[in-house]
Amino acid sequence: MPLHTMGDASSGVVRALFPCFVEYESNFKSEPLVDYTVAHTEIPIFAVTLYLGMIFYLPQHLGEAPGKGIVRKAWGIWNLLLSIFSIVGASRTVPVLYDQWIKAGFVFTVCGGTGNSTGSQWYTTGTNSPTGLWVGLFIYSKLPELLDTAFLVIQKKQVIFLHWFHHVTVLLYCWHAYHHQVSTGLWFASMNYCVHSIMYLYYFIMIFPSPRTIRKAAQNLAPGITTIQIMQMIGGIIVTCTGWYHTHNNQRNCSVDAANSKLGLGMYASYCVLFMALFFDKFLKSRSEKSGAEAKNLCNASVSNDAAGFFHGNSPRDSRGRTSTASSKRGRSPSPSPKSKRQPSPSSTRARRSSKAK
Repeated sequence: MPLHTMGDASSGVVRALFPCFVEYESNFKSEPLVDYTVAHTEIPIFAVTLYLGMIFYLPQHLGEAPGKGIVRKAWGIWNLLLSIFSIVGASRTVPVLYDQWIKAGFVFTVCGGTGNSTGSQWYTTGTNSPTGLWVGLFIYSKLPELLDTAFLVIQKKQVIFLHWFHHVTVLLYCWHAYHHQVSTGLWFASMNYCVHSIMYLYYFIMIFPSPRTIRKAAQNLAPGITTIQIMQMIGGIIVTCTGWYHTHNNQRNCSVDAANSKLGLGMYASYCVLFMALFFDKFLKSRSEKSGAEAKNLCNASVSNDAAGFFHGNSPRDSRGRTSTASSKRGRSPSPSPKSKRQPSPSSTRARRSSKAK
């Protein structure tokens, strides 16, 4: 089924179920949301500050982790909601991107049009108003997505570098891109929606109680999920470099911001390297190589503990927020301290005394 047909079909379903929302989509104007984004550049800075404080300081003040069953189910439902949100977002953005690529070419989808359709206007105005809404929702969804990490902290799971680095940089970059209304924005939103629709559904299956056969089947998809994440990063690099090339060679006046292009290239390149290294550590290394290199785990994540693709470690934290990595790497219990060595029983002590008296 062609992509534009799929988009029409999904629109028909949504129109039948939520007529008021569809009307809001059709009449959506991006300008007020863009103006708000421009006027409040402090929001992502404050959000990142609180986010990093939650990761590095909140665990020190948390007591015992709450009931695993309740939190884990809430965590699973949260991932399911993000998956549904991403599926709907993809149905609103991908068909428009595909249609314009077929009609006007790849460079148009990167650089935008001319005259009155420069910048993001080619995918946010007119008949593409629903796309403009879902691009805006994509940008602002990076704020509630920080709750991914909150679930890890509440459960006292170790938050690895790749996890929090990804959330922080994506939020800052997306806000900056929306601020400047770059013409490449639909590419970034479409790719992210597609990957997240699969990734968060996978997380839901692995987290929420489900039959073992389903979990096993989903677990076999882990290499594929990491692969499409790597493909997303390569796609981001290609789109960013294409916009930069056409702008600086005066072949076409691409509506991109120079600083945003540099930030995007650095972000996507770093993600690409990190995810490729993670893929190698998780799926290509032999067991002997993994066991011999545990002290050099990528991004502070144990490969054996992170094999489900959640990008966090499972090392427990003590009451001061410190991680007992030595004892948790292979699922072993901590070695007893000198004071906790096994003490002789009273009966054995009396037996030794009586033998000495004889």
